[in-house]
Amino acid sequence: MSKEFNGSTLLFAGVTVGSLRGITFDKTYPKADVTGSSDTDATEVPGIPTTEVSCDIVGGTLPTATMGSLGVTWKDTTTSGTLSTAGICGVNLKGTMNGEMTGTIKFCKMP
Repeated sequence: MSKEFNGSTLLFAGVTVGSLRGITFDKTYPKADVTGSSDTDATEVPGIPTTEVSCDIVGGTLPTATMGSLGVTWKDTTTSGTLSTAGICGVNLKGTMNGEMTGTIKFCKMP
């Protein structure tokens, strides 16, 4: 079993988000239709990307800041996932009887 994630960190507003179970970095480019009236085939180009970073945590401790810089440092020292101004865009916490409390925090790029 590979343990390539172990040792990765997520820093939000100067504070390390603890008890990480996973991190997801998602950059999506919507399609922009640039088909002209004389074109015989549809033509699309990448639009302005949407970037979202989410993390899975163990425990119910959430970051106290709502906006700040966000940086992901993967175990192999790459930093994919950096957002200069990020905000918390969603939180999902769950727990089970006699079990652990887990959750997902979603961060998105803010103006």
